[in-house]
Amino acid sequence: MNKLALFACLAAATLITTGCVTGRRSIELAVPTAQTAVPASKGTVALAAVTDQRRFEKAPKVPSTPSINGDLDKTSKESLSTMIGRQRNTFGAAMGDVALAGGETVQGRVRALVEQGMKRHGYTPVSGGTADATADVAINKFWAWGTPGFSSIDFEAEVSTDISLNRGGAVKTITVNGYGKNSGQVASDANWQ
Repeated sequence: MNKLALFACLAAATLITTGCVTGRRSIELAVPTAQTAVPASKGTVALAAVTDQRRFEKAPKVPSTPSINGDLDKTSKESLSTMIGRQRNTFGAAMGDVALAGGETVQGRVRALVEQGMKRHGYTPVSGGTADATADVAINKFWAWGTPGFSSIDFEAEVSTDISLNRGGAVKTITVNGYGKNSGQVASDANWQ
């Protein structure tokens, strides 16, 4: 009887500490607005195209590489455009997906971020019509992952885009990179955000 009780305790402890995270977590990502008003003095910019250039892998060894829980070959580009992260268990094994909520896409979130960035730097973003310049945005990275530890979980995210601005035939491309890290006790939506 003692062996059975010991086995039950060990099994319960294993289940508690593995932090099983299966399924799909859907979260909302708000786009912060500018804190101070910047005069729109640099002209208008039309965002022509925002394309998702991220490369997903089936079973990457590195958690910062985009992947999904399921058959990558049978997953549509539309579905992949909603994926923003991957949950992991205590041993670091990939488990459930993290996706944008409400049918949002990575392209839509990046478009909103770039528009806010333009406003903060004195440009007026416009949709269609005539503009002083046009911009194309290529999304290279937009990915989050969790690294469980003994007493906390590190949530990390990388964003990288190439923005090509065409003003009167002169094209200038800039790369915008971002990285963030948040430590928490549980894999809550707030910690993922």
